[in-house]
Amino acid sequence: MAFETLYLPLRQDDPVLAKLDEELPNIWWRASCWTAGPSEWGGHHSIVFESYRLVRETPKGYWIQDDWVVDKPIWRPKSSRDLAKTRRIALDRLLRRKEWHVLHARARLKDAEGQLESVKGLFGSLKGLTKDPERRSYLKVGDSASKMRLKMLACNVLKIVFILNGHDVPIDADRNAPLSSAMHHALQQMGYQGVHNLWEARNAVGELCDPAVKLKEFGWSDGVKLFLTVRIPAGG
Repeated sequence: MAFETLYLPLRQDDPVLAKLDEELPNIWWRASCWTAGPSEWGGHHSIVFESYRLVRETPKGYWIQDDWVVDKPIWRPKSSRDLAKTRRIALDRLLRRKEWHVLHARARLKDAEGQLESVKGLFGSLKGLTKDPERRSYLKVGDSASKMRLKMLACNVLKIVFILNGHDVPIDADRNAPLSSAMHHALQQMGYQGVHNLWEARNAVGELCDPAVKLKEFGWSDGVKLFLTVRIPAGG
């Protein structure tokens, strides 16, 4: 699988634009939207095109080959409506998917807001008090104990900047999780849908970092930079 990136805001001299309608034998494309990070990181968006080799087409879907996984074709149903013969059609299908995602998210937000108002009404009828069975005392909603819990959760977050193909991919990671979890998150943000254990992370001096080790054991500070590269097989 190969990657091509269309950076936003769009430049008319971007080389990807000239290939939007290009058709290649047995090559299908999938487009995804990559967000570099939240606004506090100065985040921006780009479109990532992934190419797959068509192995076999059936009435219900496609068997496609990810070149990183040479012995295991991937099944994609036609109902997913994400694969296309050209980048332009793949981009149009990405647009349709994102429109559906927004509609779904708005519906879920409306449900959540309704549930929130119901819970607020319940606590209002209880004069804002809830019983803590552990300490056998009463805590007001939004009191210092709740703020302390949020503060403790924030302390478990490590801000990592992964560097992939020269692009920064900032993420918030759980310090109690292994490095592999943060790598998986970063690759997902880049739109990579393949097997994530084919990648490795190295620090600024080129040392290989064990993906099974928990982040807190590395002793890193917020903003640490790690380089993601494809793992080279032994003998390769």
